[in-house]
Amino acid sequence: AINDSWGDGMCCSYGSGSYKVTYDGNVVADGGAFAASETTSFGSCGGSTTYCGDCSTCTQTVWDALAADSSGSYSCGARIEWLQSAEGYSEDAACTQVEQEFPDICLCGPSSCVDTPAPTPAPTPAVTYCGGCPTCTQTVWDA
Repeated sequence: AINDSWGDGMCCSYGSGSYKVTYDGNVVADGGAFAASETTSFGSCGGSTTYCGDCSTCTQTVWDALAADSSGSYSCGARIEWLQSAEGYSEDAACTQVEQEFPDICLCGPSSCVDTPAPTPAPTPAVTYCGGCPTCTQTVWDA
């Protein structure tokens, strides 16, 4: 957030100030014409950002990856957002469509996002004493 205690921003009425915020080499906010404050969210706290229903393979790197076809070049994320805003796709449908268009680049659809569960640990064999006698326990054995 950027705040101006006078409530008239950084430019225009009393000079020509401005600001630019970069994050990971990308401009995430810039300007100067605002009233008392302006807020832009970027980055993440406490973990990596994922998209398309919290798909673990649809990371910020994949979201920002450039894909090209006969219509032009755009990032996977920009294409997904365009399908949602201009074509009325749901998030799931847009992610699926873009993954089908660019299966080696845009890993944001359901076929890429299937999280493989961690393997179940092998059961620990029960310790038996006296050839498996049910009354011969560790306590009896140690006595």
